[in-house]
Amino acid sequence: MKSPKIVASITTAVSLALAPSVAQAAGPSQPLTAAATAKPSVDDRGKKVVKHARKQLGVRYKTGSSNPRHGLDCSGLVVHTYRKVGVKLPHQSSAIRKSSKTRVIPRHKAKPGDIIWSPGHVAIFTGKGKVVEAARGFKQKGVTERRVWQRPPTFLRVAG
Repeated sequence: MKSPKIVASITTAVSLALAPSVAQAAGPSQPLTAAATAKPSVDDRGKKVVKHARKQLGVRYKTGSSNPRHGLDCSGLVVHTYRKVGVKLPHQSSAIRKSSKTRVIPRHKAKPGDIIWSPGHVAIFTGKGKVVEAARGFKQKGVTERRVWQRPPTFLRVAG
């Protein structure tokens, strides 16, 4: 019969070798590795943000709403999308810009999932010069994906 120390060592080695999902599935009685407890990277979270934002394409525009069943305004789209990845943001473009959870980043460092801010408007950057946004303009109404139109765009990175 193997000693408890050998079993614990084998369990730890297997957890380290097989990735964070195995370590997390092992439950609280097993040691968690650094990889299992690490926060998702900006790239991983950004992909999820873009995925959730794109799920809202076609939702109608509704001032003051962050509920896609009723419609979304621009900050409502951002609030709803980030809520889906576990981040709570305020529901107003200027409040999002001033939030302790966001910081301005240069355009060359922007990644999919970052926020594009302009006075009175926010959108989700999807990469390759495009955004998902909720707007009520003459040519566009509701949630759509289109080219970045802000000149110059202000990019915000969401922390945590």
